Amino acid sequence: MIEKVWELLDEYRAEFRGLKETLREQNEIIREQQEIIRKQKEEIEKQGTINRELSIHLEDMKQQMNDQLEQVRKQLEAIVAGAAVTPPKTFAEVARSSPSPQQSIALSLPPGNTAEPTANEFFCMIDTSRVEEQDRGRAQIGSIRQAIENEVRTKEGQVNWKCAAVVRNSRNTKQVKVICRDEIELQRIKEAAQKTAVTGARVMRDQLYPVKVDNVNRTAILDGEGNILQGAAEALQDMGHKASRCSKPQVCGRCAGAGHHHRECHAMDPRCVLCGGPHESFSRNCRVRNIHSNA
Repeated sequence: MIEKVWELLDEYRAEFRGLKETLREQNEIIREQQEIIRKQKEEIEKQGTINRELSIHLEDMKQQMNDQLEQVRKQLEAIVAGAAVTPPKTFAEVARSSPSPQQSIALSLPPGNTAEPTANEFFCMIDTSRVEEQDRGRAQIGSIRQAIENEVRTKEGQVNWKCAAVVRNSRNTKQVKVICRDEIELQRIKEAAQKTAVTGARVMRDQLYPVKVDNVNRTAILDGEGNILQGAAEALQDMGHKASRCSKPQVCGRCAGAGHHHRECHAMDPRCVLCGGPHESFSRNCRVRNIHSNA
């Protein structure tokens, strides 16, 4: 009797081990299925993020195209409105009229009320090249436009105010150009862009262009009050090169001392850096400067 009981116990143990092994295999299959589901969920989330980014990019491109078309339409309307309509002349009228050279030149000149060239337009440039990857969605054209419009509307109290146009720079796609109607609007947009700028975005300064003037033998950049900004050739009081390309320290044009500008100098006795004479370095009495000017 006892032997039968032990045999039954052995059978139960073997069956229990088999069930335990089956349960372990089932758990392993469940874990594998959960891992597959987790990976599929991650792929779905990535695909959703890509779809959202593509949707934002498509909306920006659509808005950019609309702005460019609107700008071209306004330019065409201005050109058409400014073009003078002249009635056609007959061959007899042309033969009878013999315009003088002065009249020919006058006829060849365009009318004064034509559309202004695009070089004279006002715009604010925003550089987004340093924006982090997680903030790229906020640095798109549509987001930048919406942020600027909301800021200007809140500050100026104009509920229906909109930007004239917001496009990407054709030479650098990382830069966004906000077209302005006038200089006052340009200042408003600059202030709004600086307040609402995404981390890494920069509102660029106005570009400076060299202008050649007759009978002027040197170049200078002036500030808003008409004063010469530091950086001209006189910053070092040397001739034949620009200050930005010189490795020497700055020299005062009044006392020939180093480390300060002539507008900040309080010396009573002037001294020329070029010739050592008792006058300022930028004085017309300097013989060395006159030699270089007449050369």
